[in-house]
Parts: sequence; structure tokens; C-alpha cells
Amino acid sequence: MTEEEIEEMLLLMEQTANMLRGMAMDPSIPTHAKQALRARIAELDAMVEKFA
Repeated sequence: MTEEEIEEMLLLMEQTANMLRGMAMDPSIPTHAKQALRARIAELDAMVEKFA
């Protein structure tokens, strides 16, 4: 994987985490689903931090 491809992948992961953050604020989404979203956000954030 090239450095450019890695940067692109990290950007996509960060954008996905941001989208999930927005979804987690939606009052129509059940609490248990929001907890799952927050867990996945934490995983994405950790992975981006690891490789950034």
C-alpha cells in the first residue's frame, strides 16, 4: 500500500466515524444502537490515531 492510499484510507475512516457521531445524536435511533455506534466510533478513532 502506498502512503497516498494509506492517507486515503485513514481519511475515509475518519469521515465514517464523523458520520456515525452524527447518527448517534439522532433521537430516533434507540439507545442500544447508539451504544453500538459509540463503540465503533472509538475503534475507528483508535485505529486512525495509531496510523496517523
